[in-house]
Amino acid sequence: MSIVAFENYGQLREAVADWLMRKDLEAQIPQFIRLAEAALDKVLRTREMIRRSRTIAEGQYIPLPGDWRKAKNVQRVADSHALGLMAYDEIDKYRADIKSGRRRNPNRGPEFYALVGNTMELAPSPSPGAPSEIEMIYYAKVPRLQGEVDTSWLLLDYPEIYLYGALVHSAPFLKDDERLAVWQTLYRQAVMAANQSDADARFSGAPMQRRIRGFGV
Repeated sequence: MSIVAFENYGQLREAVADWLMRKDLEAQIPQFIRLAEAALDKVLRTREMIRRSRTIAEGQYIPLPGDWRKAKNVQRVADSHALGLMAYDEIDKYRADIKSGRRRNPNRGPEFYALVGNTMELAPSPSPGAPSEIEMIYYAKVPRLQGEVDTSWLLLDYPEIYLYGALVHSAPFLKDDERLAVWQTLYRQAVMAANQSDADARFSGAPMQRRIRGFGV
């Protein structure tokens, strides 16, 4: 059975039912697709997923964007200084060292960040009355399909990833589906091909540019 491009969520659900040769899974197929989307958040990294968000930091914490998945670059806007990533326990020690005088406060604004729940912790914290504008360049979660005619760049550009991902997640429900190994292989190949194709598109056909200090994109 060949794969054709799916224009919307409804067509994707129909395709999954056709490949499973099951028309009685109307309630379960959306769950298979949701599981596939959640799994793709962890493994898919293409330029379509990259977002920029700026916020004014006035204290120790700033909220992460709602679609945040993974940081690509975090920097102070004023001087394009890239913030270093620390574990939350390391950033506590760094802050304690500044407070005790064992480490000098550079007084340029935040130098490091840690991820704590749905927030980004900054250290040193911005000084009172001297907020720091922070830019976050990050990989966003894949867009979720909801309505019958909903579509997305992922569905239109990589229909095979959506299809094979949903089929893989149908196997536990169907119990010992003998096709699982085939679907898993096709799914992994599709994800790897998308990641590699994106890398090729971003880095081929243009002269190498000298990296600007503090801006790692």
